[in-house]
Amino acid sequence: MKVRWKQHELILATLFTVLAIAGYWWKWVRLSPEEIQSVQAAPFSQHGVPFSYLKNIFLPRASIILAPYLCYLAINLLFIPALPARSGSKKKTGGPVSGNWKKILLMTVNFILMIALLGVVFDIAAYYESQYYFSYPGFTFFPPFGYHPLPQLDITGGFKLAIFLTFTYISYACVRELMTWYIDRSGDKNAYKILLLNRVTAFLVFYFSVLYLLFSFTVPAYLHVISAVSLVLAVFAVVMSNVYWLFPLTEKYPFFSAPFITRLLVSTAVITFLFVFVIRPLALLVMPAFLSCWAVQLFVVTPLSWLAYRQQKDTIQQLRGMEKALKTSTASLQLLRSQINPHFLFNALNTLYGTALQENAGRTAEGIQKLGDMMRFMLHDNNLDQIQMTREISYLENYISLQQLRTQSSPDISIESNISTAQCDYMVAPMLFIPFVENAFKHGISLKEKSWINIRLSCHDRQIHFEVSNSVHSRQPNDPGNESSGIGLINVRERLQLLYPGRHQLIARENNREFLVRLS
Repeated sequence: MKVRWKQHELILATLFTVLAIAGYWWKWVRLSPEEIQSVQAAPFSQHGVPFSYLKNIFLPRASIILAPYLCYLAINLLFIPALPARSGSKKKTGGPVSGNWKKILLMTVNFILMIALLGVVFDIAAYYESQYYFSYPGFTFFPPFGYHPLPQLDITGGFKLAIFLTFTYISYACVRELMTWYIDRSGDKNAYKILLLNRVTAFLVFYFSVLYLLFSFTVPAYLHVISAVSLVLAVFAVVMSNVYWLFPLTEKYPFFSAPFITRLLVSTAVITFLFVFVIRPLALLVMPAFLSCWAVQLFVVTPLSWLAYRQQKDTIQQLRGMEKALKTSTASLQLLRSQINPHFLFNALNTLYGTALQENAGRTAEGIQKLGDMMRFMLHDNNLDQIQMTREISYLENYISLQQLRTQSSPDISIESNISTAQCDYMVAPMLFIPFVENAFKHGISLKEKSWINIRLSCHDRQIHFEVSNSVHSRQPNDPGNESSGIGLINVRERLQLLYPGRHQLIARENNREFLVRLS
């Protein structure tokens, strides 16, 4: 599933262009020659300038609409696809980076030419649309510098408008591309968010197209039309809020529970007030309009959106389940990648263990045995959804013991471990604690400076309290430890959100002296 924001925007821009040009043509066909002479041609006749609806009205206004549309197509179909890849070019050779700079330079030149073209089109259109104003001896597009007694065409006005429109749209396009990339980069992992965004943009295409159609081909009462279409926006906002945010909470809260009703009242009130205040800014009209619209949202829109949600519930839950499953799969894949050929390593450890016993190297054999137990954990227990807490603690203790074997010869390194297995007789997801310990040994140990690590774990009242603190040291850029970080703290945060939503608390703090993690 892909984000369709840009495709929907292209449809909307095309519809606007077609409707605008068709609207001017419709007015041309609909008006009689007498009406044209009395309205559009009157200023030209008063100044003795020949008038043509095609030359002085239709073509200037159509060009003002068509030229920005062609520039819009150029930006989205030519310029943006030519941008360097967002993932960045690695500077292994000069070629890719040099090519990117050439693309950026060429694109800058194209933007300058596009602004110049738009400015010329706007100025020419302004001249022909108000030709009667400039039809006098001595008129010139380039008046002498300084004061001039007669009005001259401001040729800078077209270029100022072109610059404003171009940079405004480029800024918007950058935000759109960043948001699209952020949502779309994980593919089906964010299918739920993609579905929601696509439905919003598709509705906006339909909504603004109908609105522009009304203004292009009819002459409505302005306030009534704005009130009607604003109410449509308010209804749509409430429907989207209910279906995709509020109603899924019924899995957690009953429909008539206080948390659910509070959210319903607040969300509908805020949305209704925003739209009512926009269309009726007078203070005397705000409250009656607000109360009537709020009642419609609560007693009409909400029941209808509940029916729509019930019909789409299976699809919504399927997408949410797919998103959760893919996140879990991603986390599991990262775990597997951290197990570099574990079967080969396990067999090699058995061989080294036997060799160490033959050579009477007791400490070496002990270390190999602990590492073998850790490999066995990685091969078997780590593939389970849940394991005994005692198995997780055993893996932690083996890892800490191995690190102590590596660092015990240094008097400047202090490692304190206070892990209690009392009351830890329940099941947990594997590999929740080791990433924090790995991180502590990676960043908290320095062979050149005084270092320390404190690890505490206890179980009581069906809770686990885990804390790791370590000293902080600056690392050199070429330190190989910078390239490896176990599973990663970000991965653990995601797993905790998926496996223990609302049932865990993770705090991480850092200063110049200490890094501290607390997990409950």
